[in-house]
Amino acid sequence: MCAPPKPGRWQGDAQEAVIAGHRDTEELPGQALVKRLKHSWPEDDGDSRTLAAEGWEQLARFTVAGAREAREPLERAVALEPGRPGALGGLAVVYRSLGKEEPSLLEDASVLLERAQLMKGEDGVTWRAIAASTLLSEGYHGAATYAETCLEKSPEDRLCEWIRVEALRGQ
Repeated sequence: MCAPPKPGRWQGDAQEAVIAGHRDTEELPGQALVKRLKHSWPEDDGDSRTLAAEGWEQLARFTVAGAREAREPLERAVALEPGRPGALGGLAVVYRSLGKEEPSLLEDASVLLERAQLMKGEDGVTWRAIAASTLLSEGYHGAATYAETCLEKSPEDRLCEWIRVEALRGQ
């Protein structure tokens, strides 16, 4: 099982410099994946925020079927806006969920989480994705900790609360 990357701890200008440096050279983690997704969804005129929300709604079912249904809207969202942490994190959870069926997705899941953290690593939705991914990897203690951090950032996030409860049950 792969553990998600540790959350970034960059502050202000230092984080922006890292991101800007990657943008200039197109070396942000997951750049090849983003290119593949843009190729898969070249003429998409959807709204990345709406698509990401639709994907997370399916993920909230926490079933493989939900992950399958979330895959398309989240892939489209990342193709449209590859810097949106919610879309990146959601797609990472989808890929982690489907990793038993498609093992090659597990590496992509880790790369997407890393990219989400670089883009905006301290927001609640990124922590939600990290907590969910960790729970799917049966890292119960870590999932509970990450879910608690998510709840500190987004106290009303019911999915983070559910992840925390499930992680505590699994310990």
